[in-house]
Amino acid sequence: MPIPETTPAPSAANEARVRASGINLTTEYGKWVLNLARTSKSHLCLARKDFDFLCIQPGDGAGHRCRLHGGASRGPKSDEGRARASANLLQNRARGPAQKPAPGAGDMTEQLAAPLPAHQASGEFLSLEELATFTGRKRRAAQCRVLQELGIPFLLRGRTPIVSRVLVHQAMSGAAGAR
Repeated sequence: MPIPETTPAPSAANEARVRASGINLTTEYGKWVLNLARTSKSHLCLARKDFDFLCIQPGDGAGHRCRLHGGASRGPKSDEGRARASANLLQNRARGPAQKPAPGAGDMTEQLAAPLPAHQASGEFLSLEELATFTGRKRRAAQCRVLQELGIPFLLRGRTPIVSRVLVHQAMSGAAGAR
């Protein structure tokens, strides 16, 4: 008598992963992705992409990820590659998540209030470096999500958020005018 398979079918696993992803399943996109997950005969990648879209490539790699989202990576093979990976791990572990400033942390207030060097003109909008420091994120989509969570209005120029320095000061001081 064969032993029953304990792993769920790809369609059931895909559906569970879509439901756990946190996307809004009442929108047209959410319904479409859920239907695609239910009818798929193979595992889907379902990695988050820009602006809360999910990758629908077949995920045949590690953790059912596609080659673009880490499924093709099997780690370093050479001694040099292993040494580089180990050095990177030690370097990045030294600054660790406990030492990273939280989004909206107080150190940004001092940085924005401090006078800029003479070679750097203070503009009406945050620079890309200031925006990355303020949000604690490097990717533009993630910066947009943090700004939305903080209720700070911004404009998009392409995919780059444009944020007014005045609105950031108002939001951080709790003054009226910021959403």
